[in-house]
Amino acid sequence: MTTALAITALLLYLAGIATLATALPGAIRNHPTAQHLADTNPTAVALLLALVTIAWPLTIPYALISHLAQRSNR
Repeated sequence: MTTALAITALLLYLAGIATLATALPGAIRNHPTAQHLADTNPTAVALLLALVTIAWPLTIPYALISHLAQRSNR
């Protein structure tokens, strides 16, 4: 059971990376500021995209924690 869950999580993670890898080049080409940054500082853009690609699963817990924090009565 644990192996199946780990394999499912890995496949979901890899699917997210594949989606980002196919969507980001087109998104950069369509956004003038991102295109300018990619032309003037490609190393920084590549490092930022690598960080986003690796850390994309953290957006789900971040969104959940942010939502719960906004609902707090404090």
